Amino acid sequence: MSETVFAERRMSKRQNAEEDYITTPISVLSYITDLESKLEEARYSATDYAMKLGRANEKLAEAREVIGNILNITYDSEGVAGYHDNGDVALWEEFEEIQQLEEQLKEQGKNE
Repeated sequence: MSETVFAERRMSKRQNAEEDYITTPISVLSYITDLESKLEEARYSATDYAMKLGRANEKLAEAREVIGNILNITYDSEGVAGYHDNGDVALWEEFEEIQQLEEQLKEQGKNE
């Protein structure tokens, strides 16, 4: 096809688009504008959610580090001196919370 034919088709499509726009009911144009607005809101919400998720992941990493540091203390010692009224050392195995932390870290390690 010649360039003239391509140019005529482009012009024809443009004229059709302009005519369609002119003859399109206002309600349809309003609907399109509303959809564009909703799309922009959804993009903003998705961006906001992604930022919040990123911050939550950072906090989770910090919490894991703190838990790891606490558990390291338990690995380097036998327990807590002076915890019991009779002066005996409370062994780390006596603390359910320490056991739960270890189990949770192991479980999270499996899921990653």
